Amino acid sequence: MLICDVVFPQNLSFLSYHAPDNIDISVGAIVEAPLKGKVKKGLVIKCYKSKDKKFNKLKNIIDKVKDAPLFPNVLIKLLDWGTDYYFSNHGTMLKIMFFKEMLHTSKNTKKRQKNILFYKKFCKEFSKIPLEEQVHIEQILNSYEKGVYKTFLWKTANAKIEKTVVINLAIKAKKAIILCPEVFEAKFLYTLLKNSLGDRVCLLHGRLSMSEKSLILNKIYNDRYDIVVGTTRAIFVPMNKVSLIIVTSEHSVIYKQQESPKYNARDVAVMRGYFENATVVLTSVTPSTESYYNTLKGKYILLESKTLKKLTKVKLLYKKEEKEIVPFLTKKVVTELKKQKNAMLIIHRLGYSMLKCQECGYLYTCLTCGRPMIWHKDIGLVCHSCGIHQDVPFECNRCKSYKIQAYGSGIERIISTLRQIITQKKVLLGTEVNLEENTKIIVSTLKSINKQNTTFDFIAFLNPDMFINMPYAKAAEHLLQEIFYLKELIKENGKLILQTDIPWHNLFEFIKKWDYMGFLKEELKIRKMVKLPPFVKFINLMLHIKENSCENEIMKKLKEIFKDIDIVGPVIDVSSLKGYSKCIKITLKDADKNIVKDKIKNIKSLKIYKKITLRIDVDPAFF
Repeated sequence: MLICDVVFPQNLSFLSYHAPDNIDISVGAIVEAPLKGKVKKGLVIKCYKSKDKKFNKLKNIIDKVKDAPLFPNVLIKLLDWGTDYYFSNHGTMLKIMFFKEMLHTSKNTKKRQKNILFYKKFCKEFSKIPLEEQVHIEQILNSYEKGVYKTFLWKTANAKIEKTVVINLAIKAKKAIILCPEVFEAKFLYTLLKNSLGDRVCLLHGRLSMSEKSLILNKIYNDRYDIVVGTTRAIFVPMNKVSLIIVTSEHSVIYKQQESPKYNARDVAVMRGYFENATVVLTSVTPSTESYYNTLKGKYILLESKTLKKLTKVKLLYKKEEKEIVPFLTKKVVTELKKQKNAMLIIHRLGYSMLKCQECGYLYTCLTCGRPMIWHKDIGLVCHSCGIHQDVPFECNRCKSYKIQAYGSGIERIISTLRQIITQKKVLLGTEVNLEENTKIIVSTLKSINKQNTTFDFIAFLNPDMFINMPYAKAAEHLLQEIFYLKELIKENGKLILQTDIPWHNLFEFIKKWDYMGFLKEELKIRKMVKLPPFVKFINLMLHIKENSCENEIMKKLKEIFKDIDIVGPVIDVSSLKGYSKCIKITLKDADKNIVKDKIKNIKSLKIYKKITLRIDVDPAFF
């Protein structure tokens, strides 16, 4: 008898079914089969014959979905690999692989042009590759033409060269997937490529409707498109025989998904290249430590651009020696803002400020997680960790004093202050920028920087120390990457000011020289010495619990289960899942994968497991 392992897009592992003799079923087929009393569509990932009597009680597949596309074999391999590597299950992996979109009956919708018209005027800037980069292009094309798997890490000199490189490679490719971390970047590249490739190229991202995705995916499957530009999930498109995969801004933490399965699209791209004997190119102005380490180990081939324009001058302001108008906003910065035509301030703190009692020094903190509450003038006090809202108090919780005042500054306070003291210019929030404004000051957090192609005469980062002091190992790396991104937004003779209380920190020396590779080499020495990734592998286990009464029992059991593995924790934090009160976190260091699987089974066998939701994060972005 023929047995088929079928995966459904649900939080389940694969299930085995009998295949009827009168239906021709193969791996990659979509079938209908009974599941929990209903008929569901699933993907066949394995077919095998067996005479074992244990299969006699299996249910039968009802039918094959005849009009459905056949899933490419490479996607089945990625499904198996992702399930194993990220300690997920087949059904959860299948949910992110466009299964439902491919089966959706699409309506022929008109393409949305309004989102990409803005970028068309920039097409001419990215037409020619600099002479210095042509040697690297030839090296990649050599590998591409041989049809062998290789991964290149290309450290480009700036973002413009990075885009030019991508365009020149894509034009010469037969079939290619190009990943971008954000939608605006994907739209930009798509427009540039469409200008050269016409209808060969398509755009795929999460903001499209189900019908739009379905239409695009079916055209990809039928070879109507051979160049796909998209965001993270585009790596799973049903394209046969991909020859080139490009991951732009490969360092971006956006590629690492925070929902289960917590996959990293960059790493999945490398695996897809391996499975398809394709050439993989990872590009970045500021490569990640992990990718650079892989070049040192010989896994990737490092290409480094030497073309550099005149370096932007960086000025450090020692904040303790400067006069502040409000916290983080110094007089020197305001003087500079008045001189410059277009300027941007970065203050990486939301809201107006925190609240503090002048009498006893009590700082308003969240009653649930103990972190400082942030005062937003329109909605009151907010905890940005667990999402709790509170009304602004009239008196101090500790001493009942009425002397409660703003403490520190967030983006709202900086904007409010600037509008009072600089009336001749418009002060705008980063997300509400009108590019037609000739004279403006943009105030933004790093996350909400306006992503359009605009440049500034002057940029000041008011609180970079916030990143340096964050309690995770990659904080300095992420800060440096953000500052290199800011450099791209500054005009050739523009200025960059960094306000700091620790100007002697060695990170600022690398920034002043714009020596990112020097930073990577120094950072890897430190990571090796203290045994951190990429020299050791980290796996985070997060147990979200509903009842506080069982947390001590769980902590005790976890210590017993993991007594023979090098771990950090367990520690208790606030749960990020709705309906759960606490999260117990354990970090496993360099643990054998098979041993980890056994330990997870032991956790699931606990009597109290029904009160727990387990989440697993392999190769976490923040450690």
